[in-house]
This record gives sequence, structure tokens and C-alpha cells, in this order.
Amino acid sequence: MIELAPRHKTGLALHSPIIGASGCWGFADEYAAWVDLSRMGAVVSNAITWHARLPAGAAGAWAVPGGIVLHTGLPNPGLKGALKAFATRWKRMPCPMIVHLACEDPNPTARMVERLESVENVLAVEVGLPPASSAETIRENLLAARSGMLPVLVQVPSEQVWEYAEIASQVRVQGLVVAGAPRASIFDPHSGTAGAIRNGRLYSAALFPQLLHTLRELANQTPLSLIACGGIHTREQVRTALAAGAKAVQIDSAVWRNGVANLLAEDWHTADKE
Repeated sequence: MIELAPRHKTGLALHSPIIGASGCWGFADEYAAWVDLSRMGAVVSNAITWHARLPAGAAGAWAVPGGIVLHTGLPNPGLKGALKAFATRWKRMPCPMIVHLACEDPNPTARMVERLESVENVLAVEVGLPPASSAETIRENLLAARSGMLPVLVQVPSEQVWEYAEIASQVRVQGLVVAGAPRASIFDPHSGTAGAIRNGRLYSAALFPQLLHTLRELANQTPLSLIACGGIHTREQVRTALAAGAKAVQIDSAVWRNGVANLLAEDWHTADKE
């Protein structure tokens, strides 16, 4: 077992280090027909907010060399709608669920965590914050999430790694998800507008070297559990991330390339013993 929250009263024990990353795996078991979810350590839901959100007006996916830039606006039914639509499916999942909460205001953050505490098979929350959040916003939302009964992971943006790591250590959340899909901008030649720029998140296997560098630096600086995320597509990359200090890894765009079955074929318990 991999324990991601050794100092938390309930812990967060997973039987595999392979976790499905938020934003790529849907809200529940959408990939059950293609992936053996029973071999996953956990799946992180798409982002859920306190109130429902519609897709962004400029939502889209744009191909770039080696990956895509994706912009959605975090559409979701809001927490109340999500519980109505997914709580039963979360309960029946063959692996644990971690619910990703898109947070801005600490009051709804605390209320969302409280509502999730009674949902069966939801073992933790993952906190995501808006781009360029201030230190005060980061601290207040992490404290709000930490006030609940569930273990708290925080999604660390590549642009603010050290700031997040310091605040998360002070607040004593359980883990850092490092560093996910960074923000990116591209020129869209098909927009019909000269100089049109599209913004979104970059998903690419080319992100792995940057992830590995950040992971190695953080492993020497924080006692928190590290979950590596960003460009992991192969078993060798999983092994490398674990050797560099990660306790688990989140798989994002590999699920869109039918690359997860290969990762799940590994007996990670045996690999850990070796």
C-alpha cells in the first residue's frame, strides 16, 4: 500500500501509485470501458465548484507539436448537482475517488469539504485555485479545506511551486500534486482574426523533463507527500518519478492516447520491493 497521508487521522492508503488526473478522466467512471479501474490507485474527478458553471465561450482544443492546448472553463454541475449525479457512481467505483474542488472563497471551500465527508468512497479532496492566486487566497482556502475530516491534496501550478509548497507545509495539508498542465497561449490561424491568441492548459509528453526537475528540487525541501503530474506516458517515466521522490503519479493526457493499459500492466508492488 502507498500511504499519502501518514499523519492524517484517516490516512490515504492506495494499493497502486497510479492515479487518474483531474480534467482528463471525467467526473467518475467514464473510462471504465477502456481502463481497468480496479488497478488504479484512485481517480481524481474533474473540477467541481460550489455553483454550477457552463463551458467557457472560447472553449476548445488546439493541437501543438507534441500535445494539445485545452480550454474548457471548468464546466460542472456544482457540488449539489455533482452529488446528485455522481455520488452513487463514486460509491460503486472499483477504486477510491478523490474529488477536485476548484476553490476561490474559503467559505464555500469549507462547506464543500464538509458535504463530501459523508460520501462513501470519497477518500480525499484535491484543491485547485485560480491562476496567480495571492498568498492570502492560497492560505485561506487551504486552511478552510484542512478544517474538514478528509485528507487534503493541493494542485501546485508550475508558475508558483515554491510559494505553494511553503504555504502548504505551514498549513499542514497532506500532499502536493506537482505540477500538472501549465498555462499556455498559442496563435490560432483558423480563428479568422489576425493575431488571435488562444489560452488554455498544455498537455504534452514533453512536460516530463520539467516535472522531473521540479520534483527533485521539492523532494529535498518539503516533508509533504509528492504526487507527480505532467507528461507521464510510460512505465519508465513512472519509475523515474517515484525514484525522484514522488509517492504516486497522476496520469493525464496518456489516457487520451490509450497509454494507460501499458502503465497498469506493471506490478507496482513488485517494482517497489525491487
